[in-house]
Amino acid sequence: MICTMLASYDFPDPYREEYLYHDPDPLDDLRQFEDTDYSENMVMLSALARVNDDERGILRDLEKNFPEGVGKLTENGSTIALNPREACNKVIHANTIKFELNWSKEHPIWWRFFEKKGYEVEGNYKNPVIIIEGTRQNGRHWKAEINAINFLLSVSIDYGKWNLA
Repeated sequence: MICTMLASYDFPDPYREEYLYHDPDPLDDLRQFEDTDYSENMVMLSALARVNDDERGILRDLEKNFPEGVGKLTENGSTIALNPREACNKVIHANTIKFELNWSKEHPIWWRFFEKKGYEVEGNYKNPVIIIEGTRQNGRHWKAEINAINFLLSVSIDYGKWNLA
């Protein structure tokens, strides 16, 4: 899923200008289910991560790698950090899931490591964001922005062994 998201940055390059031609672009057929596939995969991965966390406490062990969380939740005018488990909960209970292809000057995975070592590493890194929205049982609206790379790595592999800090 990370590979597909990162490849999405380059999808517009092979498109042809719509106004020059009157027939459909074949890439449209390939991309028509893109958002649905992402959403379904996100919910399935989040549910599996939650089940594993309930049994083994894996997500709690990862919190040390994400002291600022993997995203942020905005609700009722305040914003808080989301740890991997809370992010899974939000994905599972979201009404909408969409993706933004953002860029960052800091490396999305290794920036804390570089900072701790005293390295100044700056670039132009792909850093997709998952934006989800939902409503609590009391009717209160919430919105979360999740760093896709950090979230997907945290729920996909044994990320706890990495020295990221």
